Amino acid sequence: MVIKMKKFKESMIKTLLPHIILTEAANRPIYGYDIIRLVRQRFGIYLSSSTVYPALNDLEKQGFIKSEWNISQGRPRKVYTLTTKGNFLLRQTTTVLAFVNQMIEVKAKL
Repeated sequence: MVIKMKKFKESMIKTLLPHIILTEAANRPIYGYDIIRLVRQRFGIYLSSSTVYPALNDLEKQGFIKSEWNISQGRPRKVYTLTTKGNFLLRQTTTVLAFVNQMIEVKAKL
């Protein structure tokens, strides 16, 4: 049962990864490794770079985040920030997730 729950949790985190990225980018500029580390610490799930970086690239292609190279700390690293369009999407997805959670809680009480 533990194995199935871990796989389910990992699947949920992967599904919510764009929302997680947008949420973190709303708080501060982020690096790809920041997301990998955050997901591991907060949710106990290890996401590989082959999962995180394509999600970052997709969000950037859609205009929800933007990147620039930071070369101030030795080797060049891409830093991502939230765009106005991304902030709008973040507010929408936050509202939808809150609604879904509320509906789940209502059904659980019945």
